[in-house]
Parts: sequence; structure tokens; C-alpha cells
Amino acid sequence: MVNLDQYYVVHSENTKNYPMMNGEITPNIRSQCSGKYRDDNGDKILINNRIEIELAPEDYSYHINLAFPKPNKPEYVDFHMYDLEQSVSNKFVEAFEGFPGVQFLQGTEGEVINELKLDYYLVHYLQAIKCMDMEKSKVKTSKSGRIISYEKLVLNYEVLNNIPEDQRLIFWLWERPSTRIVHQKFVDIYNEAGLKGARFVPIEQYNEETAFM
Repeated sequence: MVNLDQYYVVHSENTKNYPMMNGEITPNIRSQCSGKYRDDNGDKILINNRIEIELAPEDYSYHINLAFPKPNKPEYVDFHMYDLEQSVSNKFVEAFEGFPGVQFLQGTEGEVINELKLDYYLVHYLQAIKCMDMEKSKVKTSKSGRIISYEKLVLNYEVLNNIPEDQRLIFWLWERPSTRIVHQKFVDIYNEAGLKGARFVPIEQYNEETAFM
């Protein structure tokens, strides 16, 4: 049975010396989904409120760079975040070896790889779930209906309960892809490995101010 207290939104720690990393991946895997989750017209569809993202091909390239503003005294830790992108260290990848629902794509070029000689990976989420409780959540939306920010985020217990646990341990929220959610099991591994750079905000505490705390 699902315990919603075991879910967290992932953010980076607000430490001025932790630089943000961004990059460009080829091919653009973020928009690719499994063929069984498309209709006859090629449009994405959800099955059981979930969609599965394809693994990256073996011949991908990932250029990873430092984003602006760059800190004067950068400290490179195990987790760096910029918008939708999460870059993690080799130590992070080793800690989560075999964890379901995620693929780690090693940086191939760019400032971080070629100039700084650092080994970082892109966190590629393989699950998206439509599980926001629209009646209980409080959100701000644009004129087109896109979610801009949250005053309160509540997940739908029944939706998650109908999805096998290994398919909901790490995922992005279908209603707002920039919201990345992980289970307590993910947090436990992170803490046990002594990793640095990420913080995990309990769902019930998450709101529009969380990213700046």
C-alpha cells in the first residue's frame, strides 16, 4: 500500500558555492517515449496513468557545462541541478546501480568534461506519472492552463496504489515535468551513501517557495 508520506520533491541545496550544470544531449531523449505508449497517430498516451520513457541509445552524446552565474569558489559535489537537468557524480551513480526507473548518462564533452576533467552524469528519468490530486492541490496556472507554481501539492493515493512499486520509486510529474519525485527508498540510499548536493522536500511541505529555502 502507498504511503504518501514517503514521497519527496527533489531540489538542489541552496549553497552559493555549488555551481549549476546544464547541457545538451543528442538525440533529444527527453521527448522520446515507448512505442506502446503512442496511438496510431504517434501521439503520446498514458496507460494506468503512467508513461514509460525510452532508454538512451548507446551512441548518444552529452555536452555538459557550467551554467551562469558561476560561483567564485565552486565546490563540485554529488548532485547539481539546473531547471530540468540533474547532474550527478560517479559516486552517486555507483550508489544507485540497479535502481529501477532511472538511467545515468555519462557526460561526453563540454566544459565540465574537457576543461575541468570531472566525471558527471545526466539523470534520465524513465517514468512519468499523472498522479496529481487536482481537487486537493492548490496551484497557479497560466491562461493556457499550464501549472506555474504550487501553493499545495497533493498526490493521488489511488493512482499510485495501482502502479507497482518499482515503477513509482522515481518519476516526473506528468502535470508539471519540472517536478521530480522520489520515494523514501531513494532518499535512504542517498543518505546511506553520504552523498551531497540534493535535498528532498516532503510532498506535504512543497510549495512555490520551496526552491528558494
